[in-house]
Amino acid sequence: MSFDIMSFVVTILPTFIFIAVLFGLFKIFTEEDPMKKRCTVSVQATVINVVKKRPDNGTNQNQTSIELFYPEIEYTYNNNQYKCMSPIGENMPIYQIGQVITIMIDPDVPEYYYIVG
Repeated sequence: MSFDIMSFVVTILPTFIFIAVLFGLFKIFTEEDPMKKRCTVSVQATVINVVKKRPDNGTNQNQTSIELFYPEIEYTYNNNQYKCMSPIGENMPIYQIGQVITIMIDPDVPEYYYIVG
């Protein structure tokens, strides 16, 4: 009985590669978002403005015609007031000025937050 390397490569190796890819995808999709680990305090925030701007693609050439809407929010935590503009823009304005939304903040660095929902 002799070991045939080609038979191993053709039959067994693809199986190992497939299992490794599945394991990697599972890890990617089940790993918790670092912001969700960090931001553990729920706070009510008020949308004070919705800024419409074109995303910067890093060039001086003609920018894309897509405009995104960024909510600017204001909230209070530990008697300190914070005012921030979301780094995430939406294709349509889903927030309205005066709307109260729930955010999760980092209690150690209250400027770090994400919008719930």
